[in-house]
Amino acid sequence: MCSHKQSAAIGVALSLIADLGIAAGVSAAGLTQAAPVPLPVPYISQLFLQEKCTCDCRNGTCPTQCRATSLNGHNNCGPASVAMIVEANGRRPAGVGDQAFVAQLRQTMTGRADGPCNPPTDWDDLDRGAAAHGLCLREQAMGIAAIEAMNRQCIPVIGLVSTSPANFPGLDNAELHKNRNGRFGDHFIVIVGFDGDNVRFLNPLVAPVPSRSNAVRTTSRAVMITALQNAQPGDFGHGYGDPLGGCDGVGRCNQGASGSGSGPAPGPGPRPVFDMVEISLGHTCSDDAFAFFFQRPEHGGFNERRKVTLHARATTGRFTTHIVQMPAEKGWSGTIERMRMDPVDNHGDDSCLVGLSYLWLRDDGGQSGRYFPFFERAGIPGRPLGRLLDWQTTGGSLEDQGPCCEPNGQPRRSWLLEVTGDDPQIQNDRIDLDTGRED
Repeated sequence: MCSHKQSAAIGVALSLIADLGIAAGVSAAGLTQAAPVPLPVPYISQLFLQEKCTCDCRNGTCPTQCRATSLNGHNNCGPASVAMIVEANGRRPAGVGDQAFVAQLRQTMTGRADGPCNPPTDWDDLDRGAAAHGLCLREQAMGIAAIEAMNRQCIPVIGLVSTSPANFPGLDNAELHKNRNGRFGDHFIVIVGFDGDNVRFLNPLVAPVPSRSNAVRTTSRAVMITALQNAQPGDFGHGYGDPLGGCDGVGRCNQGASGSGSGPAPGPGPRPVFDMVEISLGHTCSDDAFAFFFQRPEHGGFNERRKVTLHARATTGRFTTHIVQMPAEKGWSGTIERMRMDPVDNHGDDSCLVGLSYLWLRDDGGQSGRYFPFFERAGIPGRPLGRLLDWQTTGGSLEDQGPCCEPNGQPRRSWLLEVTGDDPQIQNDRIDLDTGRED
């Protein structure tokens, strides 16, 4: 069984790679050759002879009378999925077997040893496990198009899928995903390629355990879309590491990466510094000052000393993309806890419209620190806009605008702020971004 716990930060960690076209450093047209299908990712199972608990764990501990040994792998789909990509990038520790490697990753991800009372893992845990082995978070993807774009750039993607047969017919061993109440859980898999209408993936929970040469599974695009969208929260994927299988034009982002895909892991390189704010916006305001305020945990509040101002011309009917560098001398270091955006910062306009499409906190090479899309995921019930984005506004009403267009012609939904006061503010109190700079 493998399940997934929701993370408060998950809803803000989304991306549309196909729209951005620059998430991996260059466009897909810059690839030197087509990506192989499937990508060369070795299979690692989550199923091993382990101790399990035949009754409910109490405070994370299994009562002695409930301990038994079985083919378990309880909640280890996340560590096993990360283990596959770590090995594919040539960073698996030498001399460590599959079971020990999965157990090591769980310890790294959650701070708890592998055992019968494993809690579920979430995206933050997976990011932590990948980073511990020097793998960059290439991008956070939402939707099948974004995941396919990464695969075609030779980047494997971990996806979160619903295991219910109604949502993922044909998934191996669906019954193993039921909890004690008979409900199907969510499950991490590794998506490794698209071939026409077929999607190739590696499922860490297959019994009996397949060999590495016959582990790749196939499903249809339609089934994969349904499985991704019905996970909680749905339609997510994370891509880690460097391109595999020959896409040399994509650019590398791993710390100290050699790009060999085999052999010992390179030594650690410099940490990425997430000091670039990329924002896509359009507005009708005569005041073109758009200010970014930020706050670290030790700061008492927002302050003019920690403000960077962007001057963006009015662009009625279209969006423009701007990149602002956050300087260390302003205090952009350590961990950024909160952030605030002030349209019409000069208070010169109290009746205009501001449209926001996305805010991307990244390094100068395109590696993501945080990505905030200001759009509604239409057609997916139970996932309202505000719960996903964690942004609040004062001095105006923020509403879903519907389809609009980016400068590259891609359709996109946006938020529309109708400025009704002289000092509107849009604020997020849960940024939690490690800038990569020392305090």
